[in-house]
This record gives sequence, C-alpha cells and structure tokens, in this order.
Amino acid sequence: MTKSVRTLLFALFVTLFLLITPLVIGYSQGYRLDWQDKTIVQTGGLFLEPRPAPVEVYLNEKLVKKSSFVFQNVFLGNLIPKNYRLRIEKENYSAWEKNLDIFPKLVTEAKNITLFPELGREAENVIGSKLRDFSASPSGKYFAFINNDSTPRITLYSISAQKVTLTFDAPATFSDYKIENIQWNKDSTRFMFLLKSDASRKWVSVDPKAGALSSIDISSDILSSGDFRKYTKELYKPVISKVKWSLVDSDKLFFVAHDRDKKYLLFSYNIASKKISPPLAYDVLEYSPEKNAVFYVSSMLENINRLDPNTKKIYQVSFSNIFGKEKSAPTTFVSHAQEQYLILKIADALYRLDKKAGLMQKISDGVESAVVAADGKKILLTGEKTLSVYWLEDTQIQPFRDAGDLEIIYTSAGAINDAVWFSKNNAYVLFADQDTIKVVELDGRDKRNIHMLTEKPASKLFYEKDKEILYFLSDETLYSLSLK
Repeated sequence: MTKSVRTLLFALFVTLFLLITPLVIGYSQGYRLDWQDKTIVQTGGLFLEPRPAPVEVYLNEKLVKKSSFVFQNVFLGNLIPKNYRLRIEKENYSAWEKNLDIFPKLVTEAKNITLFPELGREAENVIGSKLRDFSASPSGKYFAFINNDSTPRITLYSISAQKVTLTFDAPATFSDYKIENIQWNKDSTRFMFLLKSDASRKWVSVDPKAGALSSIDISSDILSSGDFRKYTKELYKPVISKVKWSLVDSDKLFFVAHDRDKKYLLFSYNIASKKISPPLAYDVLEYSPEKNAVFYVSSMLENINRLDPNTKKIYQVSFSNIFGKEKSAPTTFVSHAQEQYLILKIADALYRLDKKAGLMQKISDGVESAVVAADGKKILLTGEKTLSVYWLEDTQIQPFRDAGDLEIIYTSAGAINDAVWFSKNNAYVLFADQDTIKVVELDGRDKRNIHMLTEKPASKLFYEKDKEILYFLSDETLYSLSLK
C-alpha cells in the first residue's frame, strides 16, 4: 500500500469519525430525526403502571409492549415529542385509553392505571335479601344487616364464612320502632344502633362475641344512673342523643344530654363498667371524637372548640360564628385528620378551617355527602348530579395537583345515589348513577375513563379492597361483585 493510499484512508476514517461521533453522541443523549417535521429533536419517555398484569400496550394503534406478572410496569423510551394515542388491553377487561403528550427530556407518567372486568364477565352474587340497610365493620369481617321485618331485626353476616351467624330480634312491643345509625367501635368488637319511633329513641349496644346478639340498652342504663341524675339536675327531662364511639377505648362512647332549653352537655360512658364521666363540656351542638381530642361546635357562641378529654381543657379553634345566615344549620365533621385538616359540612356546603385566621372558608356548595380518601389526601364530594374531588395536599405524581384544587370528575344526567372511593389506590371513584354502577378515574388528562360495572341500580355501595369486592344494595337485596 502506497503512502498516498494510506493518507487517503486515514483522511477517510477521520472524516467518518468526525461525522459519526456527533451522531452517536446525539443518539445516546436522546436526539432523533423527526421525519414528519424534518427536524432533529430530543426524545422523551412514557412510564406506565397498569394493573392487573399482564397487559398489552398499544401506541397509535400499534402493539409496542407486553407486560408480565414479574415485570408489571412498562417504560417506553426514545419517543418523538408529540401527542400519542395510548391504549392498554387485557382479555376480559375493559380497555384503558388516553391521549398523552410526550415532551423533550421528560418522562410522562400514568400511574395507578386499573383495568376493570368487562360488563357481564363477573356474575353478581346474592348476599342477603329483604334488607333496608347494611353496615360493614372496620375489620372487614362482618356486615350488620337491617332487615325489613314487622319488628326490628339485625342479623350479623360473616363475610369470610359467607353466612348469617347471629340474629337480634327486638321484642314485639317494639313493632313501631325502626333501626337506624349502626356504628361499630374501633376494633369491631361491638356495634350500636338507634331504635327510633315517633315518641321515643333508644340507643342499643350489641356484642357479637357473646354467641348470641346480646344487647345493652345504653339509654336506659344512662338515664337510670345516679351519677347522671346528679350531673343533669339543671336539665328538664334530659334526652340522650349524638352517641358516638371513642377512637381510643373500645368500651367507651360519648353522648350529648339535652333538654328543651337547648342545654347540651357532653359526657363519656363506659359500657363495661357503666361509669359516666362528669360533664366534659356544656354547650356541645355537634362534635367529632378524635384520638387525642374532641372537636365540637358551641351551641352558645357557634364557633369550634377543641376539648382534651384527659385534662378537660378547652381551646378555641375558630373565632367567629361558623353558621352565618344558616342559624344552627345541620353540621357534620368530615375530615379524618382533624388536627391537620378541619373540614365541616354545614347544611349543603363544605368548609375548611383556615388555622391562621381562625375562620371557615367555603370549599363548595350543593354537597350531599363528603368522604375523605383512605390516603387522607383528598375528599370526594357528591352532589345531586355531580362528583367532585377536593385536594387536601399537593399531589407529587402526574397529573399534578395543588392543595386546595377542586375538580368536577363526573356529571350525570340523573341523580347520583351513592359514591365511594376505590380504596385500593384512591385513583378511582365507584358510583351508582341512575340505573347502573360505574367507575370513573381521577386522571383528567384528555378524557376520563369511565366503565360500567353492572346494569343494576343501587342505593348504597361498599368496596372491600383486600378481596377487591364491591358490595351494593339494590331493591332490598345485597349483592357482591368481584373487581379482580
């Protein structure tokens, strides 16, 4: 090989090196040629968390990835920045679809993607019939059924055994009474309910462990107590109301005693020892027991106070009348974390306490019910025909939200009967809309995926996240539907 040939080859390789090296470096840093726009762009990525696995992932109608039971998450890299049509499929499940934008040097995320069984794939199983209402225990082991019988009846249903285990029948003399407001204590060892007639109210506690639904007439025990008569001398014919379990002691509850003069005394009562505390506060219109405190609305100043049950000290929380024009309107404490977020439903409006100002700030009107998600970061607001979500905290995953954001996630043509969180990931809401039950996602990018779960109407819903079962009451019959 002559010197001139070697020189020529050397020059050729240097030229190729100078040409290829920038291309290799650019490629390694994510630069690609966008053939459509004839430009060089830096690529982005797409990260997905679809469940249940395995699934097929389609991008612009082209199958690009299959997940597995081992590698359930999906990452798609080196994508030209633009809008993509994304579709995730699994056999016998409704597909998930969304248009998502890919940006240079960024990864677009879609987490908490849940695929639900196709309509009709899973049969609804009958759990109980001739029911007026039901209440699930916090442990998820039992249902307490309120039966539609001539006399008040409660049956205890074991979810694991899938059968009725115990029955409570009120005496025939209680035929004009109705059972309402079933409440379980913190560890599901007891529940209580209200026996209500036009002329009388009785609070009854039930111990499921007793082998039969042995009951305690809480109202009679309290009213016949010498301590209670001593503590309520200034009350004329005191009435027991607003009975609620303690969140600390399984045998302890709180109640309000009041009379026609609208004096409202708050007490605690131990069912096991039958011990009644001295009055904890003297002006309790409504209250909410927490682990270390009791928050209540004052019947005199109509503000909010915080009571320490141990020291009996009372601290003022809000510094103005919370009702405004709504004089002593029906009030419900909503938030599960009162120390951090104090949320009240007053009439049909939802309010949040501004701690610094000590004032209530309105969140929304037209609220029929409000439920905090299991993660404590957001609240589901159900209106007559709308579902909305209010964020208590910033959301650090896409799509990002700021604390205080309020977003309508669904509008119905008819009434919404009930709605609950899909508590497995708190990224979906299950709801009964007219004559069907559906599920809607919170991710509002492009469109929200909405799937019909059953064509049966429902008046009440309950979702059990461990076994992934939806229970719903339809025409006095309780059904279960697997969402696995």
